[in-house]
Amino acid sequence: MDIQKDYKYIRFTLIEHKKKTDVYDCRSISGGGVLGIVKWYPPWRCYCYFPENSIYNIGCMTDIINFISQIEGQRKADNDSIKK
Repeated sequence: MDIQKDYKYIRFTLIEHKKKTDVYDCRSISGGGVLGIVKWYPPWRCYCYFPENSIYNIGCMTDIINFISQIEGQRKADNDSIKK
């Protein structure tokens, strides 16, 4: 599964590859400013968005939700293939 990294408003860039999870930089496509990061949050056992001091409209939030859904799906698929 290829992870889409460019959305309508936001671009996600892999900034760190860990043993089991990745960390992604989240930037505005229009201005290039840092909005936050997406990384694994162990207490909740899922990827979460860690925002900087930013403002979001519904389109930006939708981009973030769609990206996290994709990487969660990829992680599940990878784990399922390892178990087989």
